[in-house]
Amino acid sequence: MQMNRESPKGLVTELRGRNGVTEMKVKHFLSGATLLSAALLLNAPLSAAVESDTVGYTTITMEAGKWYQIGNPFVELEDGAVPTINTVFNTGFSDGDMAYIYNAGANGYSTVCQWGTLGGATGWLNLATITLDTTPLVAGQAVFIHKASAGEVILRGRVSEVTSLPFGSEDGNSWARIVCVHPTERSLNEMKWSAMADGDQAYIYDSATGAYKATRQWATIGGKSGWYNLSTVTLDTEKLPIGQAIFIHKTSKGQGTCLPATTAASAN
Repeated sequence: MQMNRESPKGLVTELRGRNGVTEMKVKHFLSGATLLSAALLLNAPLSAAVESDTVGYTTITMEAGKWYQIGNPFVELEDGAVPTINTVFNTGFSDGDMAYIYNAGANGYSTVCQWGTLGGATGWLNLATITLDTTPLVAGQAVFIHKASAGEVILRGRVSEVTSLPFGSEDGNSWARIVCVHPTERSLNEMKWSAMADGDQAYIYDSATGAYKATRQWATIGGKSGWYNLSTVTLDTEKLPIGQAIFIHKTSKGQGTCLPATTAASAN
């Protein structure tokens, strides 16, 4: 098996329009506990079907030769289950695809994997051990993926309104790659952030241009706190595709969180 040691670059996602609702090929299936929600699902946008006991999946079209910065917008189906890259990202991949897992504590990529088959086992092989990777990939943690060939990647799980990956440190000046754990398109200011302070920054990679978009920075202007687009100096309103990761530079001290919300962001 040939190993590819390229470095990660970015993310791209494909949006599709359907029934007047822009979505990322989002479909849902229901457990027995949510059959009463079926009528809503047939005729309403995804947000109408967000229930704590709803399960579903998101399909993301990935193109050959491109980089994707992405995370799972769902949580595990079973309480207490410990996800890994091989349980979360396990469909739509081919030999030579690469994945990089960022370690906020080490401030770098501590786990590098390549999709392949070894000894009859197919999946993400840790390049340090050449075994199927078992590194925990907690809810809200995003990864960089390079697709050697095109594929339809499916992310599955249970919808949660209360799951967030804590980020930041008591000393400040920390980095984290996170995703909002919720299968709806939202702007940064339509998520609920805690423990943010003026000067904290967010970066969103645009694979079409091969660069990060305009920096978003947490600020308070005219009495309004939230994420501001530094190119326009206005509160950011750009919707992020489902599963889109965010690279956070938390310059301030303390741990922050990000949760789905329909109200504007506020400093807590």
